[in-house]
Amino acid sequence: MIAKPTLLKLALALLSAVLLVILSNVFLQLAPLSRVPVNLATFAVMLAGALLGASYGFFSVLSVVLLTAVGLPLLGQQGGMDLLLGAQGGFLWMYPVCAGLLGLAVSRITGRDLASVGLLFLAAFGLGSLLDYTTGLLWFAHLQHVSLVQAWQSACIPYLVGDVLKSLAVAVIAWPLRPRGKGKRKRS
Repeated sequence: MIAKPTLLKLALALLSAVLLVILSNVFLQLAPLSRVPVNLATFAVMLAGALLGASYGFFSVLSVVLLTAVGLPLLGQQGGMDLLLGAQGGFLWMYPVCAGLLGLAVSRITGRDLASVGLLFLAAFGLGSLLDYTTGLLWFAHLQHVSLVQAWQSACIPYLVGDVLKSLAVAVIAWPLRPRGKGKRKRS
């Protein structure tokens, strides 16, 4: 029999995966600026890591990426290896890693003060957005046969403001809800 806490975590991981699918399908194409659409998928990835922790956040997001790889149209109404090897691929590959590393970082932030919200924001932006840009930018430049500067201008700059806002939203949402280590939760 599966323990109740484990069952709850699995249910939350499933809900997180569903949220990723839903939010990745709400998108805006910045056609002349970039071939990579703006969507809320990175928000869902960051939220998964921040709220589920490293392991469950990682596997929740990985399940969506793997199901997309085998052809299910889960991310941006697309699926298959063409998507993962296309212009968005480098960003998508990093989603599970971003969720896992963000979950690990958030587990180290134990305070309830405003500084903790700031740390959550920095962790979300650094590990949820900037880290995602590393593989995304390199892969995009390779596929498009452009310099890293040109790739930065078309595949990153148009998204920075949105990613800052998504990171801030994750920090504000995760601050009161994030899991804490045993014995670290203060009763109010």
